[in-house]
Amino acid sequence: MNKLLVLFVFIAILFNFSVSLTVRIWSDSMTTIERIGPGAYPPRPATVVTRPNQWDTVISTVGRLKPSPWSKLYNSDGVHWIGETCSGRQIGLLATYYYRRGFTVPSGGIGRATIWITADDTCMVRVINSMGVSSPWLPGPRNYFYELKRIDITDYVTVGRDSIEIKVINRCDSSTGVIYYLSVDYDDETEYIHTY
Repeated sequence: MNKLLVLFVFIAILFNFSVSLTVRIWSDSMTTIERIGPGAYPPRPATVVTRPNQWDTVISTVGRLKPSPWSKLYNSDGVHWIGETCSGRQIGLLATYYYRRGFTVPSGGIGRATIWITADDTCMVRVINSMGVSSPWLPGPRNYFYELKRIDITDYVTVGRDSIEIKVINRCDSSTGVIYYLSVDYDDETEYIHTY
């Protein structure tokens, strides 16, 4: 009887753990970057931009936003700005960049899938699910890197190996990069009280 009770408790804990799983990925060197257009190159690991970086400096100098809209991301799981170089400075001419990262979604009831993102200059996001079906391009923030946007991607994520693709368009000859945090939460839909 005692062994049966222990087994029941173990199964209940295991079931509770599997239901409350969360998949999290973020901008780091596991993301690949590919340049399209002038100076094009094939996919390679993205470079983590060191801190302080020009985005932190611009925000504090301009004083438009304090703290920076992505400061919450910096405090989450080692999220970083990523780009072509460790300074975030662009190499060469203006270009379009594709950032890609795969992630595995275990079986279970997906409650909500969300990506928080900002980029320099502008970006769009899409999900390519485990069946190879792509979502439409979803618009990123409109106010360059001064804004952090939450995009609900729940309808596009499926169980299996999915990937996120971020298209960053650099229109100014200066810096380019992206910072993002993606989460897939299971069971109940997650309520967001704050927007950053």
